[in-house]
Amino acid sequence: MVNTMRPEDLYQATKINNHIKEYVRNNLPFPETLCFMEDDVIQVINNVSSGRERAYLMSLSAELSNLNNRVIDLLGIVIEMQVIAAYVKDDILDNNYKRNNQPTVNWKYNSKVATIYSDLFLNASYLALDDIRKLTTEIQYEDLVLKINESYQYICLGQIETACFNYSNSNLFSSIYSLYERLVGIAYGNYCSMLISHDDILKEQLFLFGKNIGIALQVKNDISDFIIDPLASGIPAYQDLLQNQPNIVMAYLLKCRDDFSQNELKLLNELLSHDYKINELGEMDETLILNMLDKSNAISKSIDLLYNLLSDSISHLSFIKEVKIRKRYTEFLETLIYE
Repeated sequence: MVNTMRPEDLYQATKINNHIKEYVRNNLPFPETLCFMEDDVIQVINNVSSGRERAYLMSLSAELSNLNNRVIDLLGIVIEMQVIAAYVKDDILDNNYKRNNQPTVNWKYNSKVATIYSDLFLNASYLALDDIRKLTTEIQYEDLVLKINESYQYICLGQIETACFNYSNSNLFSSIYSLYERLVGIAYGNYCSMLISHDDILKEQLFLFGKNIGIALQVKNDISDFIIDPLASGIPAYQDLLQNQPNIVMAYLLKCRDDFSQNELKLLNELLSHDYKINELGEMDETLILNMLDKSNAISKSIDLLYNLLSDSISHLSFIKEVKIRKRYTEFLETLIYE
């Protein structure tokens, strides 16, 4: 049966958002001369990342550990503040003008202001980390900081690799897949497992569960770039293709370039060599892309990859003995598929 629960309900996004907003208001000293800024920051937090699946996965694993609720809440704030900071930078790099159907910070203001916002969110995560230090043992704190820092480090390194990406790699599929593993897979793996200290096997299985989830989310985004109505997503269609961003669908498509017509190959070469100067595909060019997608079965192959990743994730849940918690992980996967 398909899970009909709304993602924001399942992830307890409203609860986590309230924790984040309260923390920001209480801990960032907004100048009285810039009284509008506090409301603007809260609006950015809402717009940039409406779902809170990272904090939810971390808090779900907390039920298998013995940390107190305040530490769990603070860890959710740390993780989400770092991810929002990364998203703001991502929008700068990709020159996105919408995220979740809302104007991005760089589009609303400019890249300089957006960079400052990113730093502001990182500052909030540092403050929350310091509060965690006061509530945990030195060993617990060092372990948490290690995993959180490792997660954000991989996100940043992945963003650098994404910004420098080109389609010249001889094994394009493996190159993109391994990039996604570093860009989000390792971070999600850490979010799912970093609170487990009493059971090394369970810790490893939750890490692998999270890693697969992270990669699956990237693959899902790649598929969406080709099939989702931009009016619904708030992101223009074919942005990865037009901006030469890594996309697993393109990896499958390019494996079949020998089957394409001269006009199709000409368009591909223009796109991949940055000679396509238009910000959106024309009707005739979109038809050529759709023909290539049909010939290569790139969409269906990418969907198969997505489901394989999710199936692998399910296999790692068998190590969770608590039936109710295992059921909630499964509900999360179902929501991830159908949202």
